[in-house]
Amino acid sequence: MESKRSHYRMRPGSGAMRVTLCAAEGSIEGEVLNLSVQGSGGRFPRSGMPQVTPGERVRLEFRTLLLLEPLVAEAFVRRIETVGGELLVGFEFTDPRAVLRDVPYVLRPRFNRRRYLRVQVDEPVAVELEAMGLALQGRLRQVSVGGAAVSVPLEVAGRLARGEQIEMRLCLPGQSAALCLSAVVRGLWRDGDGLGCSVRFDPTGTENYAAQRAAIRAFVAGRRAAHVEPRESQA
Repeated sequence: MESKRSHYRMRPGSGAMRVTLCAAEGSIEGEVLNLSVQGSGGRFPRSGMPQVTPGERVRLEFRTLLLLEPLVAEAFVRRIETVGGELLVGFEFTDPRAVLRDVPYVLRPRFNRRRYLRVQVDEPVAVELEAMGLALQGRLRQVSVGGAAVSVPLEVAGRLARGEQIEMRLCLPGQSAALCLSAVVRGLWRDGDGLGCSVRFDPTGTENYAAQRAAIRAFVAGRRAAHVEPRESQA
C-alpha cells in the first residue's frame, strides 16, 4: 500500500508536531508520525480515543511551537492499527490542494511537495503591509510566484489573523518597479524576536497581476540559476 502513494511521507521528528483528532464523539491529541500533501499518520493513546472507523471524515488540527494557530485540515480515516497500547491511524486529506495552500512557509519543508519554487531573500527588503486598521513595515524573507513569507513586529500578534486580506508593497532586489499585491494571510509563527507571516497572493484582488507575477517569476528564476551555476562549474 505504501508503494502506491504518489507523495512520499516526511517524518517530522519524534514529538516535533502534535495533532488533535476531532470527531463527532470527541477529540484526542496524538503525535504526528509522517506527513505529505496527501495525508498524514498519527499515534494516539487507546484510552480516550473517540469511536472512529475507516472511511469516517474527521478534522485534524496540527500544532508545533512555530505556529501561533493550528493548521486545520479535513481528512478521511483510512486505517487504524493497534500496536502495543497505542493506535496508529492513517489519514487522507479530503482536499490536498487546500492543505498545500494553507501550509505556512515555515512548515513547507515538512511536506514533500511544493507547488511553486521559492527562494530565500537575504537582503533587507522592506515590505509595507496594510490590513483593516493596521499599517506596518515588515521584511521579506522568502518569495515565490504564489506567495511570500514576511517578518513583522511581534506586537502585531493578535491584530493580524489567518485568512485576513492584506495589501503589500515592495521592490525586489535588482528590479526598479515596485510590486503592489493583494494577498491573504495563510499562517503566523514566531520568528526570533518578531512574527513570521506567510501570505498567498490574490490574483483577483491585484491590479495588473500578470505583469507583477512575471516580475516575481523572473526574480525567482534568477536566484535559482545563481545557486545552480556554481555547482555545475565545479562538476
